[in-house]
Amino acid sequence: SRNALIFSFFSFSVLLVLKRKWRILLISYSLILLAVVGAYNIKHNYLRDRLFNSLNLFEKPTRFSKKDDRFDRLSASYEIFERSPIYGYGTASEDSFRREVFKRNRDQVAYQNNYNAHNQFFEYLSTFGIIGGIAYFIFFASLFYLVIRIKKGFFTFIAIGLFLACTTESVFERSQGVVYASLFLAILISYYKRIKV
Repeated sequence: SRNALIFSFFSFSVLLVLKRKWRILLISYSLILLAVVGAYNIKHNYLRDRLFNSLNLFEKPTRFSKKDDRFDRLSASYEIFERSPIYGYGTASEDSFRREVFKRNRDQVAYQNNYNAHNQFFEYLSTFGIIGGIAYFIFFASLFYLVIRIKKGFFTFIAIGLFLACTTESVFERSQGVVYASLFLAILISYYKRIKV
C-alpha cells in the first residue's frame, strides 16, 4: 500500500507540474505537510506509528516493528531458481522447496504462512525458470508498447503502477491481482483496437 501511495503522490505531482497548476500543487503539498506534521506530533497515534515508526527501510528491528526479512525471503526464491534455472519447478513444487529454505533460515513466520517471493519477477523465476523470466519481460514490454502507441496518460499511469506493484508483491499469485490486470488489459486492448493506431 505504501508503494501505491508513493507512486500516486509522485504521479499527481508530475501531472500538476506538466499542467502548470502551481496553486493546486502548493495547496496540496501544504495540506500533506500539515497532515504529516499533525500525525507525527500526536502521541500514541496509530497513523503515526504505521506511517513513520513502522517503516523499516533499512531492514532492521526497531521498537515499533520487527525486521521485515523481505530481502532474505527474496533470496530464498533466487536460491530455488538456481537449482532449476531453465524451466523451474512448476506451480506444484516451488512452494515446498521455498519452505525448505525458510526452515533452514529459521524464518518461522514465512515457513508457517508459506510466503511467496513478494516480487513477481522472482516468483516467475523460481516457478518457471528463465522461461518464466522471459515471459515476464515479454508481458511488460508488450504492455508498455501498447501504452506508448495509445499515448493516453491514464493507461500509462495504470501500467507503471502495475509494474511497480510487481516489484514489491507477487501480484499475479493472487486472484485480485489477476482480475485487476485482466480488466486493465481488456480495456487497453479494446481501446487500442477501437482507435486503430
